[in-house]
Amino acid sequence: MRFTVSDRFDASIERVEQAVLSGPYQERLRSLPNVAEREVRLQEEAPGGLVRRVVRYRFDGHVPSAVRSAIGADTISWDERAVYDPAKHEWRFEIDPHVAKGRFSCRGTYRFSPEDGGGTRRDVDVDIEVKVPFVGGAVEAAIAGGLRDTLSAEHRILTDYLSENDT
Repeated sequence: MRFTVSDRFDASIERVEQAVLSGPYQERLRSLPNVAEREVRLQEEAPGGLVRRVVRYRFDGHVPSAVRSAIGADTISWDERAVYDPAKHEWRFEIDPHVAKGRFSCRGTYRFSPEDGGGTRRDVDVDIEVKVPFVGGAVEAAIAGGLRDTLSAEHRILTDYLSENDT
């Protein structure tokens, strides 16, 4: 399953990208809905100006029975491994699940683009694949719905952060 979420921020691309890389904004993301744990395990500069980041998550929301059956666990946790390329204004990410390895994949990109008037557009493209007979599509749809909710919450949190840290 592939989907895209697009939204806009009333701040320059430089401010948006600077905020997304900041520790204080990352701390705020601990308040995302349905997330019991969110910890930045690594954020480092890499050759060529790239930034590598690894974030550990533990889900704390409702897990439909089809999803629990598909992954074979009640606790859902994962590491998000991402690389930011400032020249392209783009994050590439991949989810490394702690359960259901080999039966689940999720990867995508966050792209930032300047808009006329000084705003910034964020386009997030996500590919999800669940390799479980009969219920894979339903599980993909449930995960996609949760990711859309998370992206919406991230938008609100970043909008508030930018507003409070207007420089």
